[in-house]
Amino acid sequence: MGTTVVLATAATLTLGGPAEAGTGQEICYQAHVQDRGWLPWVCNGAWAGTRGEGKNLEALRVTTNYGEICLRAHRSRYGWDSTEQCAKPGKTVQIGTEGMNVPIEAIEYVERPGGSGGYVFSTAHLRDKGDVPHYRTSTYHTGWNYYARLGTTGEARPMEAVRFNWS
Repeated sequence: MGTTVVLATAATLTLGGPAEAGTGQEICYQAHVQDRGWLPWVCNGAWAGTRGEGKNLEALRVTTNYGEICLRAHRSRYGWDSTEQCAKPGKTVQIGTEGMNVPIEAIEYVERPGGSGGYVFSTAHLRDKGDVPHYRTSTYHTGWNYYARLGTTGEARPMEAVRFNWS
């Protein structure tokens, strides 16, 4: 399986993330953290990034073996990405940037579950605020698509860690 190099903008990657090997509904993700680079892959509710260390989450890779999840980031000084990046089963996407010291402040995602339904729970760890779940007021169902927003905008409050889990 080949590897695709990612520049400053998000793109679809073919890295063969850990969700490909799983047998259940898995969502796996990898955090790029300020001054640390890429941390190990984690899955299904584990934290990606750091909590309480004051280190910014700068980029995030996501892969799943179930359904499809599309994400876009709200980054400090830049605002919302103009397009979302979609991870279909066996594919990996990246949002955010590497090496530019630009923190992710919020993530917006839409999920299109596989055949048996379900949806993604998510939590972010925000600087000076702690753990916050995705905004339930921004979460709605339309057909088989579920939309959610995680984090804050307009508060200059960097995300430090994130976790996702299929329900």
